[in-house]
Amino acid sequence: MYLVKFTVFVIPLQLFFALHADMIKVKTRAPQNQQAVFQYRVPRSYNPWKTCRVLVIFGGRNTDGKADASGRMGWGEWCDKHNIFLVAPGLKNDNYWEPQVWSGRALMRALTLLKKKYNICTDRLLFYGYSAGSQASNLFPAWQPDLCHAWGSHACGEYSIRSVHCCDIFEKK
Repeated sequence: MYLVKFTVFVIPLQLFFALHADMIKVKTRAPQNQQAVFQYRVPRSYNPWKTCRVLVIFGGRNTDGKADASGRMGWGEWCDKHNIFLVAPGLKNDNYWEPQVWSGRALMRALTLLKKKYNICTDRLLFYGYSAGSQASNLFPAWQPDLCHAWGSHACGEYSIRSVHCCDIFEKK
């Protein structure tokens, strides 16, 4: 009898601590991204009374964002530790790495929709990209430097010097 009562209480606790990941779709006019997909992951330490930062991870060319939003490469653990949301765009071609064309507006719309559900900060964003995604992580801060808090790129094919100055990294005061 006691075993049955114990089991009933354990299952809901396991579900309570389950990781939450989902996606947001944003309509665009880009031919191969008419429904731009943004995967996201809620940190395990999420507290709705505290504003959370957002790390946008751009994967390699034409990745769907699922693996990056799951927290691979250690990002999930790091984001859990620091209470940071992961957002991973799943964009295809259409020069998505050039935010001024269309993808910047799509990302900002996705973040606006996410902010309606969660207490996140959308004006001090963190960017990271690898491979073709590193171009996006470099060009997004160059496009909207006032929205960027920090960025990193790994194996970047295109580099904008404007990104270096977006966070006053090398600027003399």
